[in-house]
Amino acid sequence: MNSKQATELHARVTGHLHQIYPQIKVEELALKLIETMGLNDVAHEPARHKNHWDEKDIAVITYADTFLRDKEVPLQTLNQFLNQCLKDTVSIVHILPFFPYSSDDGFSVIDYTLVNDSHGGWQDIEQISSDFKLMSDLVINHCSSRGRWFEQLKQGKEPG
Repeated sequence: MNSKQATELHARVTGHLHQIYPQIKVEELALKLIETMGLNDVAHEPARHKNHWDEKDIAVITYADTFLRDKEVPLQTLNQFLNQCLKDTVSIVHILPFFPYSSDDGFSVIDYTLVNDSHGGWQDIEQISSDFKLMSDLVINHCSSRGRWFEQLKQGKEPG
């Protein structure tokens, strides 16, 4: 990206931010956003986006605990089902939130760094991802009342 392109990018981002936040000066916010995205280095072109799927892919969407079997965590059972029944058909597995949660069928996430231990562990997620392309949800528009972010908000601490 040359300096003219960088100036044009800053102007476009500033324009968009001004539409969203008309009550504040957005020039510095635009610079921070561009820097955070790694687009401020005029010497390098940003990497082109690469799609990880196309029209040939077929996806299955499931909760982590859809399949239950005695003495086996649900993610292991899901992995076995996928490999035994869908391996030749499905290429993408979208597992709906599998993190610890407090409500909303898993969408009120407590901690994104953990797998709900009643479903299994990260090794089970990794096992599924070794045979299938994997998708999962980042539910940033919900907040668990038992999560760290909400506790920080109540205490007036960052980043809550």
